[in-house]
Amino acid sequence: MFISVSDKLLFSSGSYKITPRAKEVLEKVALILNAQNEIQFMVEGHTDNKPIKTAAIKDNWDLSVLRASSVVRSLQNDFHIAPQRMTMIVTER
Repeated sequence: MFISVSDKLLFSSGSYKITPRAKEVLEKVALILNAQNEIQFMVEGHTDNKPIKTAAIKDNWDLSVLRASSVVRSLQNDFHIAPQRMTMIVTER
């Protein structure tokens, strides 16, 4: 199974804070995942196509990691998905 959620839906440009609309989508994904406890899955973090460097974000690689981590933490903390079911990978555009 492959589920792709647009980074534009999940995050504002240059941000790793999950949008309220994205929480709704993650809740629906979590319902499916919680109904299928044997499924292990990957969360892939992406960046925008704009270079970034802030006090909190070193570069686009860092943004990608922070975005993937935000989704994993939300799935774990908000929707009670066991962390051992999740793998995180990151890519930079």
